[in-house]
Amino acid sequence: MLDNSIALARRFGFYAIHILRQFTDHHCLTRAASLSFTTLLAIVPFAAIALAILTAFPVFAGVGETLTAFILTNFTPDANAAIQETFRTFVSNAENLSGAGILFLIGTAAVLMYEIEATFNHIWQTQERRTLTARLTVFWTVMSLGPILLGLGLSVSAPLVASTITEPGPAAQSISLVVYLLPVTLEIAGFSLLYMALPNTPVKLRHALTGGIIAGLLFEALKFGFGVYIRNFTAYDAIYGALSALPVFLIWTYLSWAVILFGGVITAEIPRLRGAQPQGQPDAHS
Repeated sequence: MLDNSIALARRFGFYAIHILRQFTDHHCLTRAASLSFTTLLAIVPFAAIALAILTAFPVFAGVGETLTAFILTNFTPDANAAIQETFRTFVSNAENLSGAGILFLIGTAAVLMYEIEATFNHIWQTQERRTLTARLTVFWTVMSLGPILLGLGLSVSAPLVASTITEPGPAAQSISLVVYLLPVTLEIAGFSLLYMALPNTPVKLRHALTGGIIAGLLFEALKFGFGVYIRNFTAYDAIYGALSALPVFLIWTYLSWAVILFGGVITAEIPRLRGAQPQGQPDAHS
């Protein structure tokens, strides 16, 4: 029993060190910084495209504002009023653009998708590139499927939230738990979708889900820790004044991408770790 526990601990330590080494070797923190800057440019185009897709379906009528509030509440911890108002203004302006402006928004969003794909291909050590048609298909699938999944989740959860207010009791408590778990479930689904769709190599669903679950849990821990920091350490307000929302958003985006790429490294390394053995650890089949 003790020998098995020691062997399990050694194997876990071996896997953890291997993952961290791969995370460092792939320069994931540097790549997270690059993706953060691109995200700063592309987040408004992405939001505008998402709202445009949702408004195309009558079943999602009125979900746009709910989606914006949901993202600001659950994916940007303790976003202050300046961030929320600025984001809503940018998205509102983007919805009134002309044809050339819309093409620019789509192009900016595509640049971010291309950079994510290139980063994932590097993590998966894939040299072959997709054709332009295949790349556009994958990009559009991710950009369109994501908002639809969010819209479905919010459409289902909105009546549940209303019922918890009007009908308190044990059933309402259960519904509240479901609503609380909804952001985590969407995060895991979104991360798993990225890990399966963007690398130009086959990725098994169970591997993508493993990476997605770990990334989702780490993302929740990151939200909690970053929220505590924002609430208790407000020196950035005194330093940056009215511009304080920008560095806070950049830091949050950088940390978020670091978590996403860490989950990608886990997903990519799972098949390679199956046959790896810690030093001094006998093969299970020997």
